[in-house]
Amino acid sequence: MHKMTAIGEGIGSLISAVICLVVWNALKKVAENARQYKTAQTLVTIGLGFSVLGLIACVATGDYSTLATNVLSLVIDGYVLSLINKVKATVAWSADRQNYRLETPSGVFLFVHLPSLMHASAVRHYIMESVYSVLESCEGDMNERCYETACGIIHYWTNEEVNSEYSLIFLPGLTADHRLFEKQIEHFETDYRILVWDAPEHGASWPFKSDFDLSDKARWLDGILQNENIEKPIIIGQSMGGYVGQMYAQLYPDKLYGFISIDSAPLQRSYVTGLEIYLLKRMGPVYRYWPWKSLLKLGSEGVAETKYGRDLMKEIMMTYDGDQERYAQISGHGYRMLGEAMEADLPYEIKCPAILICGEKDHAGSCIRYNKAWHKKTGIPLVWIENAGHNSNTDAPERVNQLIQNFVVSL
Repeated sequence: MHKMTAIGEGIGSLISAVICLVVWNALKKVAENARQYKTAQTLVTIGLGFSVLGLIACVATGDYSTLATNVLSLVIDGYVLSLINKVKATVAWSADRQNYRLETPSGVFLFVHLPSLMHASAVRHYIMESVYSVLESCEGDMNERCYETACGIIHYWTNEEVNSEYSLIFLPGLTADHRLFEKQIEHFETDYRILVWDAPEHGASWPFKSDFDLSDKARWLDGILQNENIEKPIIIGQSMGGYVGQMYAQLYPDKLYGFISIDSAPLQRSYVTGLEIYLLKRMGPVYRYWPWKSLLKLGSEGVAETKYGRDLMKEIMMTYDGDQERYAQISGHGYRMLGEAMEADLPYEIKCPAILICGEKDHAGSCIRYNKAWHKKTGIPLVWIENAGHNSNTDAPERVNQLIQNFVVSL
C-alpha cells in the first residue's frame, strides 16, 4: 500500500501540475490577446469539472481534509469563468499594443492565478483515488507484512479483510518464494483468508542468518498466525513447505485444522535410509560449484512439465542470478535442516484431516516412492496429478485448486 500511495501521489501531482501550467498560460493569453478567450474558457471549464470530481471523491471516500479547498476551488473557478466571458469587452489596448489593462479590480489577477493552484488539490485527489483503484486491481488484495525474528525479518502476504472459518496458509518449497502459489492466491483470495510467506532466507526474507532449524521455522510461523489472529489454519505446503507443515503439526497438534501436502514427503525417520540423510546434510557444495546456467535449466525444467510452470520457476530462480553463493547457502541449509529433523526421529504425526497431492511425473528425488509409502502406512488419501511434475500446483492449477476447495468444504 505504501508503494501504491507513492505512485498515486507522483502521478497525481505530475498531471495536476501540467494542467495548472496549461490553464495559467492560457489565462495569461486572455489578458494579452482577447482572441484566446475561448481556449481559456474551455480549459477553466475542464478545471471546474476536475474540481467537481475531486469534491465528489472527498465525500465518497470520507476524506474531508481537502473538502474546504475543493469548495473554494469551485467558487474561484466559477468566478474566473464569468470574468473570462467578459474579457473580450474589457480589454483596452494601448497604441503600441504591448501594454494592456483590465477594467476590473486589480485583484482580479490574484483570482485568475489562484484557481490554477487551488484546483490542483481536487485534480490530484481524484487522480490519486483512480490510480489506487487501478493499482489495487492489479496487485490484488494481498498486503505485505513483516515479522521480526532474532535471525532476520520474514516477509509475508495476507488478505486480512476477508473473513472465513478456515484460513489457507501457503508454504512454498525450497528456493521458491510466494509467487509459486500465484494461481492459488488468484483463485481463493476473495473467499478465504490467505497467508503466504517468503520463507526465511528466501525472496524478500533476506538478509537472514542461517543459524535456525526446521522447528524454528514452525515456531515463527505460529507467531505470524497469532499476530494475524488466525485460529483455524489449513497448511498447504509444497515440497519443503510440507515438511514445515509436519513440524508445525508436531509442535502444535491442536492448532492445525488441516494439512495438504503438495509434492512433499513424510518427515518420519522410518521412510529414509541413513545414506539419504548423510547426503542431505552435505548438499551445499553441489549447488555452489554446479555451473549456474545448467543449474538454472535443471531447476526450472526439472520441477515442472508445462511452459507456465517452468517459466515461473525460472523467474523465481533469477532472483539469485549473479549470487549463486546465496542460492547454494539456501539450498544447503535447507537440506541440512531436513536431514537433522529426520535424525531427531520425532513422531511427526498428522492428527488433523489431511490429503497428499503428487504429480505423476515428479522426478525430484524419490517423491513418488515416498508418497506411496506415506499413503500406505497412514491411510492419508493420495491424489495423483496427471502430466504434472514436482510443482504440480503450477502444472495443473485448476485441478489442484479444486482439490483444495473440496478438502476445505469437507471439513
